[in-house]
Amino acid sequence: MYPPSFSPTGIGIFPFFEPTSSRTPLMTFCPSPPPPDPSKPDTYFWQHSTSGHYSVRTGYHVAKQAINRVQPSSSNTETLTRWWKSLWRLPIPPKIRHFVYRLAQHSLPTTNNLYNRHCISSPICPRCSLCFESVQHALFECQEMKKAWSGTIFISIIKTTKHMNIFDILLLMQFNFSKDEFNLFLCMLWKCWNARNASVFRNQVSRPETIEQEAQDYLAFYQAAQDKRWNHSQSTSDRDLLVWEPPPVGFLKLNTDAAISSHQNRTGGGALVRDHTGKIIAATAFNRIGQLHPQAAEGWALLEALKWCQDKGININHVEVDCKNLLTELQTSNENLTSFGNIINAIRRLLSSFPTVTLHHTRRQGNTAAHNLAQMSIGLDNTWSWNSQDPYPFPL
Repeated sequence: MYPPSFSPTGIGIFPFFEPTSSRTPLMTFCPSPPPPDPSKPDTYFWQHSTSGHYSVRTGYHVAKQAINRVQPSSSNTETLTRWWKSLWRLPIPPKIRHFVYRLAQHSLPTTNNLYNRHCISSPICPRCSLCFESVQHALFECQEMKKAWSGTIFISIIKTTKHMNIFDILLLMQFNFSKDEFNLFLCMLWKCWNARNASVFRNQVSRPETIEQEAQDYLAFYQAAQDKRWNHSQSTSDRDLLVWEPPPVGFLKLNTDAAISSHQNRTGGGALVRDHTGKIIAATAFNRIGQLHPQAAEGWALLEALKWCQDKGININHVEVDCKNLLTELQTSNENLTSFGNIINAIRRLLSSFPTVTLHHTRRQGNTAAHNLAQMSIGLDNTWSWNSQDPYPFPL
């Protein structure tokens, strides 16, 4: 076992490696992080699944990845066919789908590809001049691109894909991340390629550290435009379903949401409690240093909101979030061995303090007020709280 590394929270992570020179981590021994339950014993968990449990499926993919590092293999026709069908259904702009199609077909005009087609005299990267410009080098390994991916949720897997072909990298990313995260990954690839072209052909200096935020904004803008088109096609009654729905008379509803800023390296959360008339009883916004995984961020925001309600003596009856995966984890009986599972257990314990509470899922449009608070929280120096004695300062 190798010496532990330490996360920003001070938690020691002890990687166990397979008995080969590749030093591939197989299991991770990680003391359970606060805030959940410090009295719980430390546990082993399988780091290649979201639940921490080993499965044949995840084991197969880890083994396949290890084989690819030694001897890269081409994907079979059946896998390719399934990939193309799923690609054209992705909720991303058509230009990005077309880019990914060319990427998976190994047809991007990198200098290495152009050299192999006898179009140019040298395959050397035009930006760093250090090595051949393969697709992987252009998108991941060139010095500027390393800055773009460092600090993102994708970097840990990118570091293991040096000897994999690009199609298998796409499959690996699709398997390991949620649909929204995979869409962000594809958009970042497209942004990285655009930054490469701007540098090579227009001598434009890009800021690689902003690529992730630019990709998030681009996808959000596209999704908003698609939602607007969808809304126009719905009847008035259908559109009414997209707004916040009040609780029954005499009941209180808690809405929470999370926001992540890679630029400021912070995770923020927002929460507010409303009655059946829509009147805001109380609201709060808070943040912490570091970027949590999106699902963990949603869980952390709900956990902090429940603590806040408990401290303020607010007896909530309904809890509403826009993260379906979080709700599923809270309602399942399966044990989650990861640090996210500790957050889930802590939420369950706090929910027991509210005997009449029920959990609900809403679409993002029905959680706008909490979303606005979470976005605002990123720039705060301290926790912000509000009570009903003052006018509410933010849009609902």
